[in-house]
Amino acid sequence: MVVNVKYNNDLSIYMGKKVLVTGHTGFMGSWLTSWLMMLGAQVCGYSLDPQ
Repeated sequence: MVVNVKYNNDLSIYMGKKVLVTGHTGFMGSWLTSWLMMLGAQVCGYSLDPQ
């Protein structure tokens, strides 16, 4: 079986998009948030209160 997969390397697809990042204060979430903001996305983050 052969599966053809096409990847879209055009990162401009994030420009102007609204993105919700859960856990944005964590290690991975903070990096993801930074990258999305650099790519022009409107980022909203949500995380639990640290207790």
